[in-house]
Amino acid sequence: MERQLDPKVLTEDLYGNNAAVTCPVTSCGKVYIVSRFANGKKGRKCPKCGQSETIVNKKDGRMMATISWTEAESKPKGGRMIRFAEKEED
Repeated sequence: MERQLDPKVLTEDLYGNNAAVTCPVTSCGKVYIVSRFANGKKGRKCPKCGQSETIVNKKDGRMMATISWTEAESKPKGGRMIRFAEKEED
């Protein structure tokens, strides 16, 4: 499963090249931070369960974050995918 981060969800945020997320795996729920600067283009896996991974990347001059996970059962996030990107300032 994969989706873009949603700034309206209180458990995740994207600011510049940094993202704070809550692991969507039902049995986990760990909050972790991902930085494009510190973690590079490979992103970061959840430090608790390792079943989710968040990648912060740049597309068309905007920073975007994508979270993906392997567990079939996950916490609901509203049922629709919302794309979120922040315009990078030069």
